[in-house]
Amino acid sequence: DVLQSSGVNVVSREERLLAYERLQFPALASLSRASTIKAGLAVGATMVVAGRLDLEGDTIVTTVRAVRLDDGRLLPEVIDRRPLADLFAIPPAIARGLLDGKVDAAWTPPPSLAAFEQYAKGLAADSPEGQQALFEQALETAPDFTAARVALWHLHTDQGDHEAALAAVCGAGPAGPLRVDGQFAQAASQ
Repeated sequence: DVLQSSGVNVVSREERLLAYERLQFPALASLSRASTIKAGLAVGATMVVAGRLDLEGDTIVTTVRAVRLDDGRLLPEVIDRRPLADLFAIPPAIARGLLDGKVDAAWTPPPSLAAFEQYAKGLAADSPEGQQALFEQALETAPDFTAARVALWHLHTDQGDHEAALAAVCGAGPAGPLRVDGQFAQAASQ
């Protein structure tokens, strides 16, 4: 989201999952650098970014590496270390490292750690029912969490329940990084 708010054309999670499915890669597996490059080429990316998170006591260590696909150049590793309490400061720091400091301040972090946790669990849930329950819990915690609203919209739309999909995004606020996605979702459901 930080990269996208800074003007970088980013492959969405849905596009990435479709590419993984097409290439017969497991959706939640850690891929080798070669497999990551193969997935990037499949979606027409010019760069792929892969990394890991490690917890060292109360410190979260984020390590990210990017590969430019046009010239095969491996970019310098970006490492960020900070207290777990500063979790939402990690994405802008990593983006600054990837973009040589050229990051737009328009990105807004998730409204709370509790809402983000439910949203993230919903993305990884095995069943539509589990996803729905977790997205709804995220929205109970933070009603203005547009990412959770858009995820719930996708879930209902995939199930053909367009009225529930419309209801999911009607509460989306007019501001935020996913404003356009929320507006598109409303129009598509109508």
